[in-house]
Amino acid sequence: MAARPGTEETTLYALLDTGADMVYIDKAFAEQQGFLSNTTALVQGASLTSTEKVYKALFKLCDLKSHNTQAADFTSAPLRENGRKFDVIVGMQLLSNGMLVLDFDSGVYRFNFTSKTH
Repeated sequence: MAARPGTEETTLYALLDTGADMVYIDKAFAEQQGFLSNTTALVQGASLTSTEKVYKALFKLCDLKSHNTQAADFTSAPLRENGRKFDVIVGMQLLSNGMLVLDFDSGVYRFNFTSKTH
C-alpha cells in the first residue's frame, strides 16, 4: 500500500472481517504515512458513532503473485490504539469482490479477487 501515487509501498497486516461493512485503516498509521483525505464517513458501532476521514488508496494482497492492484476507500479508525494487532480491516466492501475460502478441516484459508481490479 502507498500513501500517494509514486511514494514507497508499505507492508502492513490486515484482518479479513465478513462482519465489517467497510474497509478500515488505523488512524495513526494513515497520519504517519501521509495519506491524504478529502472526504469523511459516518462510522457506527455498538457504543459509538463518529465522523472519520476516508483515504483513497491502492493496495495489493501479497500472499499470491496473481493478485492485481485494487483501489479502495479506507475509513480511519483507532485500531492499534484500541489494542488491535493489525493496521487494516478488510470488510464486505472489498470481500464482496472476490471469493473467500475457509476450509477449517484442511487448514486452507484463501481470498481471491474475482472482479473490479484497478
